[in-house]
Amino acid sequence: MRRLREQSLAAQPGQLIGRESELLASLGVSQATLRKAAALVSQEQLIRVRRGIGGGYFARRPDATAVAHIAAIYLQSRRTGLEEILLALEPLTSEMGALAAQNRDPQILQEWRDFQDRDSKVFAGGAYRDFLKTEREFSQILGLASGNHVLNLFASILFEFCGFLGPDEDIFRDRPDRVQEYWGRRRLWVAAIIDGDADLTSFAARRCTRSITTWMVEERLGGEAAAPASLPESHAKGPTVLGRLVRQLREAALATPEGEPIGSEDQLLALYKVSRPTLRQAAALVSHEQLLTVKRGSRGGYFARRPATDAVAHISAVYLQSRHTALNEIIRAIEPIKVEMAILAARNRDAAQLDELRHFQARDLAEAETGGYRDFLRSERDFGHLIGRACRNSILELFLTTLYRFSGFLGPDEDVFRHREDRARQYWAARHKYTALIIDGDAELAGISARRCTRLSVDWMIADAERRQQSSMAPLPDMPP
Repeated sequence: MRRLREQSLAAQPGQLIGRESELLASLGVSQATLRKAAALVSQEQLIRVRRGIGGGYFARRPDATAVAHIAAIYLQSRRTGLEEILLALEPLTSEMGALAAQNRDPQILQEWRDFQDRDSKVFAGGAYRDFLKTEREFSQILGLASGNHVLNLFASILFEFCGFLGPDEDIFRDRPDRVQEYWGRRRLWVAAIIDGDADLTSFAARRCTRSITTWMVEERLGGEAAAPASLPESHAKGPTVLGRLVRQLREAALATPEGEPIGSEDQLLALYKVSRPTLRQAAALVSHEQLLTVKRGSRGGYFARRPATDAVAHISAVYLQSRHTALNEIIRAIEPIKVEMAILAARNRDAAQLDELRHFQARDLAEAETGGYRDFLRSERDFGHLIGRACRNSILELFLTTLYRFSGFLGPDEDVFRHREDRARQYWAARHKYTALIIDGDAELAGISARRCTRLSVDWMIADAERRQQSSMAPLPDMPP
């Protein structure tokens, strides 16, 4: 499976990797093993298999929209709220804004100026739909200008999920005062990017996000929290009948406990009044979203399912690998995520969660005395899962899991801890400090400590890159400041 993935990534999309007979010979495996591996790599959208004359195994690339859609469906299945979106969006947009301001490419700057001109023309009398159109365009340019595949993917996931929100959660609908205020602040954000002022850009980004938070609190004050977002019919794929059925099956799956039956095929045919081929086509689409399991036979039927965090993170990580994402892009993304997670976890004073953190810290301190490289990696993964639960933000938890999963694809030369026990011990000790601050409930210091811990990896990455440059005379990658 790994070798098939590597061959696909080394080829151009649509290029023939090999005929089945050729791959059987080169890989030295049985036909059953090859086809099983190909099915798994096909699920990652890295291979397309064609049978018959002219057939073979062809390279493919994951589609960004499809990856963002699957991740957004996962968040919907976790009943993610608008508050979680905003808490995740603020550090991401701030970092993307800073990177965009540092990008002085003339072509990118011209795109910003053209957007600024178009935006100014519709700002004064701009209506709600004009605002939404410019917001989508702004997000696309920001992602391009940031030059960071990781941040761009994560932002795309959040914007995709926001598209699922119902009218009751749209804080701009029928509020022209808010539209104008946010629009004006975003124009200052764009001006700061064009001027190359990274600090002012980060400030403007956070101010825009916090305006939304304030309005959200105003909307919720004295009322009940809104229901989880539901996917609008316009997002469904295919013709109207199929699209409506996909939405209905998805909603039925989300309303049913995992593993419980939604109904037999005959029951669903009678309920939705569609043909059997249409039902099965819709079921295949919802199954691809990991919300449905179809079982055949006497005890068969349609059963509710939930996307697994690791599975969604793996799909996202494979997408990043297919875009040849660099290690410095990971570092720029992981720092704001870890800092925000540390702050949120420190604010969580749930007794059971604190006990879990204390038990982990005690075990980890003991293991750090004698543990080796593999113990360190396992400890870091366990800590990531624990801090993901403690921060109570399913979005940030998914993003961190994705980055950990992507790190597993890195080669030995890019691993700053392999064969460097001194680094593992130093990082371990730094992580112990910020774990203790989380337990103490000091959110501000926990965030600072998390940032320092992450920047240790940055320093080592730069040192290793310099060492490799000296031995190969290759140009250094663009490292974060």
